[in-house]
Amino acid sequence: MLLAARYLPLRSFILATLIPVSAFCADSANTGRVTRITYTAPEWNTDSRKIDGATIVLRDKSTGKIVQIQLEETEPDSSKFTGQFSVNLGDQLAPEIYVPPQDMRNTDKDNKKLHEMIQNGKLARKPTATVKDPKGHVVIGVFDSVAQAEAGLRALEEEMRLARRHRGKPMAEDLTAEAAKQAADRSQMEAVEKAKAAERERQSKSLTEKERAARRVRALDLYKKGMVYFSKNDFKSAEGNFKEAVALDPENKTYYYSYGISLYRNDKYNEAVVAFKTAKPPSDQAGDHKYYLGLAYFKLKEYENALVQFREVAALPDKSLAASGTFYIGLTNYTQEKYEPAKAAFEKVIDTSVDPNLDKQSETYIDLIAVAMAFQKMRENKFTFNANIGLQYDSNVLLSPDGSTATASNISDMRLGTLFDLQYRPIFTEQQELSPHATINLTNSAKNKAAAADPFIYTLAAPYAYKAKWKSLRQSFTPGYELLYMDPYSTGKKGKEQASRYLTADTMLVMSPTWVSVYTLEYRHDDSTDVSSVGDDDLDSNKMTFRTTQMKVLEKKRTLAPLFSYARNKANGKNKTYGRYDLGVTFSSPFWTDSTWTTGLTYYNQKYADATIPRADSNFTLTAGMSKPIREWVTWGVTATYTKNHSNLDAYTYTKYTVLTSASFTTNF
Repeated sequence: MLLAARYLPLRSFILATLIPVSAFCADSANTGRVTRITYTAPEWNTDSRKIDGATIVLRDKSTGKIVQIQLEETEPDSSKFTGQFSVNLGDQLAPEIYVPPQDMRNTDKDNKKLHEMIQNGKLARKPTATVKDPKGHVVIGVFDSVAQAEAGLRALEEEMRLARRHRGKPMAEDLTAEAAKQAADRSQMEAVEKAKAAERERQSKSLTEKERAARRVRALDLYKKGMVYFSKNDFKSAEGNFKEAVALDPENKTYYYSYGISLYRNDKYNEAVVAFKTAKPPSDQAGDHKYYLGLAYFKLKEYENALVQFREVAALPDKSLAASGTFYIGLTNYTQEKYEPAKAAFEKVIDTSVDPNLDKQSETYIDLIAVAMAFQKMRENKFTFNANIGLQYDSNVLLSPDGSTATASNISDMRLGTLFDLQYRPIFTEQQELSPHATINLTNSAKNKAAAADPFIYTLAAPYAYKAKWKSLRQSFTPGYELLYMDPYSTGKKGKEQASRYLTADTMLVMSPTWVSVYTLEYRHDDSTDVSSVGDDDLDSNKMTFRTTQMKVLEKKRTLAPLFSYARNKANGKNKTYGRYDLGVTFSSPFWTDSTWTTGLTYYNQKYADATIPRADSNFTLTAGMSKPIREWVTWGVTATYTKNHSNLDAYTYTKYTVLTSASFTTNF
């Protein structure tokens, strides 16, 4: 006699192709959380074409512990450096920030020297300002003075305000309006500057040749002094010298180029554009001239003007400069939410750049684009249809839908599994999602004598998920209703064997950029209609399950995911009441181009301690599989399993293996 045992939703063998674990990143100032830190340091921006790096020191005031944090420039010429930390320094982090000499390294000797410098007051603590971004992540701004920190706090708050305002919304209209206003202001500024230049040239021509020569000598001297200041990253002093040089020798348009760069470095972007458009640099600096003009337009959010310059830079024979121009083509398009051209540009950077940091930043943006495009597509398309078709060879078909309470049939067979799922998302934002769906899960065996074990399962569920702003937490609740149809007595017609109601609560916590914890609590009530479900064999039950998976991301996109679960099934019949715990671990790794290899080992122990004849089962299952995307909407996979089940009752002792090949199809509309 077959057992119409409970069947967990979507656990058909056609879904046995294992999927790799994804990493999530979240920020928080709490212990063990990741916090983003920013510091603007023009003196660290040693190469306008490359992404520079530097180091700061974080000291926990409460414990005195020191951590060195590596910062990287956000763009090749931004002078803005960012990094993140995730350290266990105490229950609540009290950070103090110091900027050490950049020749110091993270060694015991240098760390001891850092302690001494801080204790002796030789290394000044940097003022900081702390805000939270739209997702609730902590951002610490580091500054050189209290006045800068006060102004920086206002700037950070305004940046976060604008980010919240535009979160999940196109920014094109506001950007267009802002760019138009800036262009109008600059047009007026350009007219004034041209008038001044014309007047200076007129006055210069009215002088004697000797006077003009003396002014040219004086201008050249100022220009040289300006370049000395420039080399020391003293851009304010450099700007003053270049400005005087331009005034003294207005006919020498090469000075305008250096003057424009100093204005750009001093965040005077409109003035910089005017200077760059007036400048006539030497031919060997023509590419850099276009590059800086593009950077100034980019800072002004005049993206179309910026793209014109960056495209010309990207076509230059200078590979280093061309790669930086291509990077900014990607960044400009990404900022405008034009993801396809942005992705193409970043991919070209990876193919052509010789700067590993530029490659790394490009890879980061490609990952962000993939997430943004997926989110955008799902937001636009309310419906998702999933289908899975799998063909499996089973060496020993189990006479139960899920195998957990089964006897072995000793029948080998080919089995076809099909699953169809239609999902509708009436609510889909970055914080909330409601996605009711209907699922049909069918299994058909080739041999009639194995068909009695084939389940037909119909499920209705309505998952609701909420992502908290204040920390890296995602909470979801899923109420569901499920019907199980089988033909346990080989009558030739399937009938309703069980109706189930369940509620699942899932909590996902991002512990660090490489560690995600998932905790699940499920309540399930089963009503059996099987004719054998009476007395001590009554299958009606209430079941509570707790399970957790700890997902760890390793190097080279490999993942390790140990799991644990405990279930208590309280049935009306004592022969169907059991307790069970599961242990397992899954490892996945990239394999063969864009394929993923996954292997796992699971063990469960299940006891029917109250049964008329007490029973205890122990089960080991080894799984190995590979999945490969064939198209954006098709994934193919192959999975093999080997199972050995031991029981104190011989009827429940068996071994089996399966080999499954399956294809999954997904479309949104």
